[in-house]
Amino acid sequence: MIRRAIAVLILGPLMVLIVALAVANRQTVAISFDPFNAVDPAYGAQLPLYLLVLLLVIAGVLIGGIAAWLKQIRWRRRARRVESQLRRAEAEIDRLKRRIRGASGGTAAPDGGVGEAERPSDPRPPPQWPPPRALPPAA
Repeated sequence: MIRRAIAVLILGPLMVLIVALAVANRQTVAISFDPFNAVDPAYGAQLPLYLLVLLLVIAGVLIGGIAAWLKQIRWRRRARRVESQLRRAEAEIDRLKRRIRGASGGTAAPDGGVGEAERPSDPRPPPQWPPPRALPPAA
């Protein structure tokens, strides 16, 4: 709900600004794609100024999106590789749990781990993460 309200607060004024730009800049401008002949270009067009601005903004967004997508290829490839490793590790864990259950005659703990009676007791407190900071020496 908050995301929608923020979108309306941003997109509403932006739409008003775009419409105001279009209404205020209806005159046509000459677009030339021929850098050598400005008087009679080989490739040219007459467009309203607001349309030219909107087309350039759209082109910029597309080029920026494609550039960002290409830059993220390495990260997407790495994520797929890690996902594949995770699936293999989970399959290995399941296989080992079944093997433990079969070897113990089906008396394994419900969570698939070692039963409470079989766990060694450790008198040390569990480690803290992050480790506590050392105090500065007393002056």
